[in-house]
Amino acid sequence: MVDPVTQIPASVALGNAPGAQGAQPLSSWSANAQSLPHIDVQQAQLFAREMLGPAPRSFDEMRHSLLSQVNHADPIQTMYAMTDVTLEAHGVALKYSLATGLTSAVVGLFGTMLKSATAQ
Repeated sequence: MVDPVTQIPASVALGNAPGAQGAQPLSSWSANAQSLPHIDVQQAQLFAREMLGPAPRSFDEMRHSLLSQVNHADPIQTMYAMTDVTLEAHGVALKYSLATGLTSAVVGLFGTMLKSATAQ
């Protein structure tokens, strides 16, 4: 059976070959730019695009897509289309509500920190 969690040594994750000298902690790097690891800008941008995923469609585009897929002659296909579009719409709504909730929590946290800092 394959272990679902694969543990990769830090030296391999930082680009060293397995068995090579171990990775050094960030605190051992000096402020000298030559000793910092090289980050390829194009690879970083590609990674960011992959992590963000495709741009979500607007709710109007999802509604139009759903209405165009309705087929009264095939209710099963229509049911699957409705489920797919509904899940996508719920995902977009969840993403927006999470962003709003996290922003509100951060503002509240900084407000509390500011109040406690000025009270001392």
